[in-house]
Amino acid sequence: MIIGESADSEIIRQLRETLEACPEITSVNHIRTIHSAPNAIFVAIRADFDDRISMGKGEILIEQIETKLKRLSPLFSSFYIRPEKARDAVIVDGTQSFGKR
Repeated sequence: MIIGESADSEIIRQLRETLEACPEITSVNHIRTIHSAPNAIFVAIRADFDDRISMGKGEILIEQIETKLKRLSPLFSSFYIRPEKARDAVIVDGTQSFGKR
């Protein structure tokens, strides 16, 4: 692997499936991965969370999500999970980021 390279598409697919299976997430807006070392992948996620979740419950939920994601691969070194409304998701290549299907 080259430092700065994205993770394998299969790993990204697994990340997306795991996030989309979480009922408190209404949309997975964005997933970016980057190899920060030969055996380390940094994962950045932007997702829309159910508006009924309190900040405290959101913090706990993010910790639980990180635990689930770490089980997918020993290469995951760290996560950045940012709540973001689907309507505010960054548009890339002329199309809006992916939402839950």
